[in-house]
Amino acid sequence: MSAVEVPVAEAQVPPGFTLMQGDGFVPSVGAIYVNLERRCMGAWIQPKHLNPLGFAHGGMLATLIDTSFGMAIKLASGGTLPPVTVSLNVEYLNPAYPGTWVETRVSIQKAGARITNASCELREGERLIAKGNAIFLSTARSNRTPVTS
Repeated sequence: MSAVEVPVAEAQVPPGFTLMQGDGFVPSVGAIYVNLERRCMGAWIQPKHLNPLGFAHGGMLATLIDTSFGMAIKLASGGTLPPVTVSLNVEYLNPAYPGTWVETRVSIQKAGARITNASCELREGERLIAKGNAIFLSTARSNRTPVTS
């Protein structure tokens, strides 16, 4: 183990969080935890998440924010699939360093039949790391017409 590696034991994960299960892109970024009761997600910042400056890469934080939006909207709507991201804007306000636990807080501003607007804060305790705003398209309808240019 190198000097910068930060081991994470399951005992260090805050109560109520369980390891997110699934395939695809999101698990490839590392261990992401979900708290279904609070409708939030969290992760320990690991060495593989870092940019060359020594703090969490914006892409990793954006992935956590985007995934949290999808989970919270899916749970709020009672759907079986997460919504599709139409637009995602992330503002990075403070660095997240290795060994810190970061956690999302999603707020749904408006949920329509097809479109949902939401915001998310990513925090280390009370310290605001990043905030995001996004628009999502419901995946509940099966007879969609593809968008063409």
